[in-house]
This record gives sequence, structure tokens and C-alpha cells, in this order.
Amino acid sequence: MCALLSFIEDGHLSDLKEFLSQNIVDINCTNKRGDGALHIVVRLGDHEALKLLQDHGADVNLANSLGDTPAILAARHGDKESLCILIDAGADLSLANKEGETCLHTACNLGDAALLSFICSQPNINIDQQDLDGNSALHIACIHGHLDCSKSLIASGATLDLPNSVCATPLHLALSAKHSHVTMYLLHAGADCDVQDWDGDAPIHFAARQGLLAAMQTLCAFGSNVDVANKQGLTPLHLAALHGHIEVIRCLCLAGCNTEVRNGDGIKAEITALKHGHNAIADLLNRLKNSVLREQFTNQLVPTSQPISRVNFKFLGHSGVGKTTLIESFQSGYFSNLFKRGKANLPVANSLLKGIASSPNNTHIEMDITPRSNSLTFDTFSYQYTRGIAVKQVSVSGVGDLALWDFSGQDTYFLVHHHFLGCTRSIYAVVINLQDTPAVQFQQASFWLSFLQARIRPSQSIGYCGRISNPLQIVVIATHPDAVRLPRDANGDYFTSGIEDLVLQLQQQFQTTFRIHSDPFVLDARAPGTNVMRCLRQQLAEMKQNVIHGIPKCTGFLEGTLCWLPNAVHQYEHFPVMDWDTFLHAVRSNVNPLAGEEHVKELCAQLQTMGEVHILHWQPQDVVVLSPQWLCEDIIGKLLSIEFITLARVTGCYTVEDFQAAFTECDASKLLVLLEQLQLCTHCENDGELEYEFPCYNMVEAIDGLWDSQDIRYGDCASYIGLRLKTPPGTTHLLHSVFPRIQVQLRLATKRYADPECDLYQWFRGSKLCAGILESMVTLENDVACGECIEIKVRGPEGTGMACFYFIEELLGIVQVVMSEICPSLHLERYALSQRQLRNHATPYCFSPTELATALLDCDLNVCLHNPWLEACESSSTADETLLSLIACDTPEVADVMVLWPTLPLRELSMGCRRALSALMDPSDPLGKDWCLLAVQLGLTDSVAHLDAAVHPSHPTQIPTLSQTSALLERWAATEDNEATLGKLARALISLGREDAVDMLLRLVPLYQLIDTEDEEKECTESGTKTVTSPTNGARTNLSR
Repeated sequence: MCALLSFIEDGHLSDLKEFLSQNIVDINCTNKRGDGALHIVVRLGDHEALKLLQDHGADVNLANSLGDTPAILAARHGDKESLCILIDAGADLSLANKEGETCLHTACNLGDAALLSFICSQPNINIDQQDLDGNSALHIACIHGHLDCSKSLIASGATLDLPNSVCATPLHLALSAKHSHVTMYLLHAGADCDVQDWDGDAPIHFAARQGLLAAMQTLCAFGSNVDVANKQGLTPLHLAALHGHIEVIRCLCLAGCNTEVRNGDGIKAEITALKHGHNAIADLLNRLKNSVLREQFTNQLVPTSQPISRVNFKFLGHSGVGKTTLIESFQSGYFSNLFKRGKANLPVANSLLKGIASSPNNTHIEMDITPRSNSLTFDTFSYQYTRGIAVKQVSVSGVGDLALWDFSGQDTYFLVHHHFLGCTRSIYAVVINLQDTPAVQFQQASFWLSFLQARIRPSQSIGYCGRISNPLQIVVIATHPDAVRLPRDANGDYFTSGIEDLVLQLQQQFQTTFRIHSDPFVLDARAPGTNVMRCLRQQLAEMKQNVIHGIPKCTGFLEGTLCWLPNAVHQYEHFPVMDWDTFLHAVRSNVNPLAGEEHVKELCAQLQTMGEVHILHWQPQDVVVLSPQWLCEDIIGKLLSIEFITLARVTGCYTVEDFQAAFTECDASKLLVLLEQLQLCTHCENDGELEYEFPCYNMVEAIDGLWDSQDIRYGDCASYIGLRLKTPPGTTHLLHSVFPRIQVQLRLATKRYADPECDLYQWFRGSKLCAGILESMVTLENDVACGECIEIKVRGPEGTGMACFYFIEELLGIVQVVMSEICPSLHLERYALSQRQLRNHATPYCFSPTELATALLDCDLNVCLHNPWLEACESSSTADETLLSLIACDTPEVADVMVLWPTLPLRELSMGCRRALSALMDPSDPLGKDWCLLAVQLGLTDSVAHLDAAVHPSHPTQIPTLSQTSALLERWAATEDNEATLGKLARALISLGREDAVDMLLRLVPLYQLIDTEDEEKECTESGTKTVTSPTNGARTNLSR
């Protein structure tokens, strides 16, 4: 035996073969543990030796001293290949060891679903074979929480309610181990809800004891007996009260449990809760003693057939277009209309509309479009503007209740607009002024739709031509037709073909995101009684029905909360804000004690859709603003007004006492916390004193020497890297309102990774962050040459290229985090700055993302790109720069941690890029260069008919509901997995001749992703900087805090 084992362990197959041919040893001999040669080779995973031993007659069913056969050992090690060899040699998979475990039990212990499925597929397998404890393989899978194994066993016919030696079923064991996901699957598969074990415990007892709310809700929904007692006389209510699970108590009470039932000792659940210190449970049960009141609470949570009564109608547009006047007209009657028109015709009112100053001190920066420039510019003007967001709840004839939101066109408020925009359960109006030129009207409308589109959370579902599943409903309203003397039709309505053309252009540009009403409304905002205003009301009534269609129906709980809210606002009138736990407690105390957290979440969604409250998502818990009017007008409207900003501290830094003196309307300590949650400021310490920094107030000018060209540390051999982030073509002025939020995030980052060598200095539209020997600048640039962009550049002494690269990656990650919060649907295009010109402190040339992605198509960082700006420089011997210098700081080691975009798997393609690709490839092409031919290029010709049928509705002539291109890409990724790469997709589009799709793809693909390596950590240590995890791609970075 020793000789045989020696040959096996040495792994010399030829020597083992020669030894076995001599027949000098019993091939089935065992060692002291009873292991034969087959046991040993299975443990070693030596498949060739296993075949050889089997060919020489080794007993494949030989059991060792523990009763384990080679097949059981193969299953325990997850070695499917060894198991296949043994099965082919006649191994009996039903043989059990001394614990009664078979290969099935062993595979379930391991949690290998693929191996288990293979074993289940073998003939003569007893799926329900039990071990010495009476546990089947399904019992074992449920004990360990292996969901996939449980699915495989159930699919193979395992008995769901098979009891073990203590009469416990797999459901009992899953609940006992708190495996909710397995529990839910068993219940939906048909497991018995009321079967009791040896102790009389039904599944509902385990759910109550463990506090498994989701399982309890499902058990109650499936009709489980909520008052069943175990052998100790304990009901689920007693167990939940004993262990303090109040949410489970609520669920049981809603299911109709008897709150007065006594246990075996004659004690009610209320007393049990008091005995164990669960006073909140005792109070709840005491409150529910009144059966009539309890029935009312229960009925309150049952949806009725009535939809909610109010939805939000939000107005967007520049200041002076007439939004406020239009909103007032929605509330006006005939006689008030006459007075309004007479007052509005006064010369003073007309002068305000034209922007003539009413006070020399009331100046502010306002987005303005002039016929002279025909472009969006920022100039100084003086006229009245909406402070913040004016919120009014009105009842409109023919429409019903609406919450009207007047979003200020003043750009200082754009920083917070994202908190209140992007909801698909709202109606939106874009208002333009007919006094502007047609080009200006289109620019304004396009700006606001781009602004809104950027703030919509991207959906995972992609419709035909890239449309989102629930497009926002938009109406275009044109005001001041009387001022430009438009003609009227027979009904007295103004008409102009130019506005219809504008709407058509907007529909084409924003077809994937918005459902823009085809007919614009040309109206006098001061005249509520006109025919066109009635048409607008009719359209709003239709849109309102579309909005409320997908919203949960009204409940008595909602009605009760609407009655309580005014009292709550009055009680907290100076600061009507609650954190989530406080709001939850208040609603339960004042409206319905049986409301679970999911009930309250649905309630808040309804209230927010109605404009009654506003939820701010924050960690560790959300914040509920009970009065949106207070937040949007009294707080935001004042703090971000030009008047307040003009008087604010130029540094933007306040102590609590200083801010209280500047803003006396409410408690500064509470308000500053709320403003932090709005991400307008962040707190930090300055010489031991708590201060709040407001970048939106920071008007400090950049000082000289911030990026000193004479600094000897950053000479000719220093490391430089830079980039610019721009919005897509056709969009403008979307970044200036985001930049103060980036400055907040930079301050938060330096706080989070406190480092004495880290220093952050911030000024108006600029920040400089130093991390040890590294320097960085993050600025908002806006000039004729580059347009509006965020510029990031980093430098370090010679030899710090790797550190500089990770430093800029961390800064880029900070920007991307902010963009994902404020503008989740806005893709920033990454331009690379010339390293040579950065080092020479000359104006750097920008290499476009298309240039960079095209050059990377062959995955070679040594490819050179031509810099035309270097041609004019006489000192330059060449006008070319390598990709390595542009994106990897001229450091070859960086290339080792990069996965370049052509080799990235298809799953790394962003949802925005998929949507844009679908918009281009879904429509039928005259030459056939659409998604069908793309499928041929990708080798999926056989899938075309299936994909086409899958996305079409029942009637073949109708427009498809889903994107064929998106479905094709999903099929390709599922079919080829690792072979489906972005590079292959790009080459397929190039072969197809779709330059438009290729250009779009090259602009939107990520240039690379980073991998985590030990070498990288070593480099970081040698550079004297710390490593942190990037928030964008999980790679290590070198930002020293």
C-alpha cells in the first residue's frame, strides 16, 4: 500500500501505470483510515490517475472508515469531472456514509447548485433520501440557505413537506436559520404553512420568534393560522411580544389575530411585552383592545377604488416669460381676469417685462437670451424673479386639484432644482416668450428640456428607439402673443406656425425621454377665460389621468394623514421637518398604529406625488419636509436669492452663531443640518471652532501663484496629467449649477480621509487640493474655445506618474459621484489635455473622446496622436503625443492595471449608451443597415426572427414596444459572455457602415477600467501617498487626504 500511495502522490502517471501492470499489490487495499487508492486520488483531484485505477479494477464503491465512498468525496470537493469518471465506472450515488449522507447531501452542504443539478439528473436517484437525522438534501440546502440548490431539488421532485426526525420540514429549518429568501421560495412553491414540528411550532411560530417580517407577511397572506399555539401554549403573538418584534406584531394584528389570547400560564401578550421591557408593544396592544377602533385601523390600510385627487404640475422657463402670471390665472375667475388685464397693461408692468430696473440696487445674474447674440448668456439685469420655487395647491375647473410648482429661472437656484425635478409622476410645462426670436425660443426650450432630462433617473427598461418606459408628459406654452400682435382665428385664439415647428423640433430631439404634446398653447397668461386656456385645462385633465393611472389608489390611511398634516405643520411651524423615524412614530401615533414601514413608504410616495410633503434622501435616514412651501420659498427662496448672496460672506464660511445672525427666521443649528442634507454646505473645524462652508456663497477670486510655473519641484521632468469634462453636443450651461456641489464633495472627501498633509483651498468656481507632494486643480471653465467644462489637472515631481494618475482618478470619481446624484442621465464626455503643454504651462490642446477611443481600438498605448497646436511651436521637434502620456501620465506601470475599452465586456456599456444606440439602430434603414444586419455581423442570424417577435405587440403592424437593438445586445452577451466585447461591437458597426452609431459609441464608451493589484499598492507606498477605493470603479487610488 505504501508503494502504491507513493506513486499516486508523486503524480508520475507513467510510473504508476508500470507499477499497476506488475499486479504486485491489492489495488483495493486501504490505509489506517480506511481510504483506498481511489479516495486518495479523488482528494488530490488527479483525474488521469483516477481513470487508470478504475481501468485496473479499483472498487468505485469502496467505503472508508467513515463510510465515505469516492463519489461522496468527489461531491464534497465539488469535483464534477471525478464524479463523472466514477459514475461511468458504475459508482452507486445512493450509497450513504455512517451519518446517512449521500452525494446529494454532500453537494447541498457545499452549496454547488451545478453539481447538485448534475447528480439529480442521474438515473435511480432518490431525491428524498434521508440521513440519520431524517434530513433530506432539501433540508440540508435550507439549513445553509442555498437557494439555487433548493430550486434544483424542488425542480427535480423533492418533497416539500417531508419531516425529519423531529418532524421539522425544510420550511421550519429555513425559518429557524433566518434564510428569508429560501423561505419565500418554499412558500411560493407550495410548502404547507401550518404543519407543526415536534414542539408544536408551525412555520408562523418561527417567523414570529425570529422577527422575519417578510416571511410573516407571506404566511398571513397564504392563510396561515395566526392564533395557533405550540405545546408551551405560546401563540405567534406571544413569541413576537417576548422577543420585541413590533413590526411582526402589527402584521399579526392586521391579519386578525386575537390580542386577548392567553398562553399556557394564562398570560396575555401585552403583559409578556411589559415583563420583558417592550413598552411600545404593550402600548400598541393596549390601544388595539377596542375592536371597533382596530377594525377601523385595519380598513384604513385597504386600498379603495378612488385615485389620488392631486398631482404636481411643474413650470419651467426663464424669468420674465410669464410663469407666475400664468399660475395666477389658473386660480382666477372672469372678474379678476378683467382687473388683472387692466393692471398688467400699466407702463410700469410693461417696463418690468422688458427688464428695466426698478431699483438700482436690485441687480442679479440672470440667464438671458438676446436677439443680438441668439445664444444663452449670463448678463446682469434687474427685474422681479420668483424666489426659489413657488408652490401652490389649487383647484382648477375641469382638471381638479393640482399642486403648481413655479421653478425660478434665476440661475442661483439651479443648484437645488434636482431635488424637486425628474419625477415621472408629474406634468411639466416649458414656457417661452414670443417676444424673443424663434432661435432664442428654441434655445430656451431646449435648455430646460435638457436640464430636466439630465435629472431623470435612467430606467433599466429600454423601449423602441431608446425610449424610457414612462416618458414625462410635457406641454409647451408660448406667452405674450399680444405683444407681438399675432393674428387670431375665428375662435379668438392666437396662432403661429413657428411654434408648431418648434414643438416638432423638440419632439425629434427629446423623443426618447419626453412625450411632448403636439399642439403648443399660445395664450395670454393674464386671460384665464380664453378658449385656448380651456383647451389647456382639457389637456391637463387627460395628462392627470395618465399620471394617476400608475399610482396606488387612495386609502383611508392617506385621507387620515391629509387631515393630520395641517396640524403637524402648525405644531412644527418654525421648522416643519422630521427625520424618518420621527415621522414614522408621528404617523402611527396620530393616524394609524398598525401602519407598517412599507405602508408609510407608499403613503409618502403618494403625498409627494400630491405635493403635500417632500422627501430628502439622506444617510443614515431620510428626511420628511412637511411643508414644501416652507422649504422652497421661505428657506431656499431667501438663502439663494441675489439679495442674500450679495450680503453673504465672501468666503462662504459661517459659524452657527454667525449664520443665526444672518438668517433669523428659524433655529440655525437645525437649519444648517437641513442645508447639509440639501448638499448646499458641509461642516468642518477651523481652529477648533465648528464652521459651515457654503461654496455657493464663495466669491473669493483666485490668487496668483496657485499653479506656479516657477516651482522647482515641477520642472521639465515632472509628471503632469489633465482632462476636461464636457456635456454632450447641443447642450449648454448644465455644469455651472453643479460645480458648487462638487466643491462640497471635495470638502467631504478631505474630511473623510483626514490627513495633515492634505490641504484644500477653494474660490469662486475653482478648487486646489494638495496631497503631500502632489497638486491638483479642479475648475469650471467657460470660454469661446472650449465652452463650459470642468477641468481637472494634477502634477507631481519626477517619478510620481503612478501617484498622479490615481490622484486624478480619485478626483474624477468625486465628480462622477456628484453627477450621478444631481444629473444621473447626463453623460460627461472626457477630453484629454496635452501633457507637453501642461508641463510648459501653455494653453493645452484638448483631444476629443472620439480621437482617444479610435486610437485605443487596437489596445496600444504607444499610438501617437497629432497635436496641431504644437506645430506652431518652434521648439517642438514633433507635434505628436502618445496615448500613454495623455491618459496614463507617461507611466508604463499604469498600463498594467488598465483594461482598455475594446476588451471590456458588453455589460460595461452604460444604459445611456445602450439607449442612444437603440435610437439609431432600431428604425428600419433604407439600405438595411439596422439592428437586423447588426445581428448578422454579430453571428446571431438565427435569433433575428425570435427577437423581432419578442419585442412586437400582438398586432404585427404596430410599433414595437421594446428595443430590438437592446434585446439583441442582451442575447449576444448571454450567448457569448466573455467574447461579447465593446471592441467587437465597434468593429461590427464599422463593417456595417454606420458612422453615426460608431461616432456615438466612441464618444460614450469608458476609455478603460482599472484592476486592483499588489504592485499598485507597493507603488502607492513608495510615492508616499495613501490608497483608497475609487467610488466609480473600485480600483485603488492615490488621493492622500
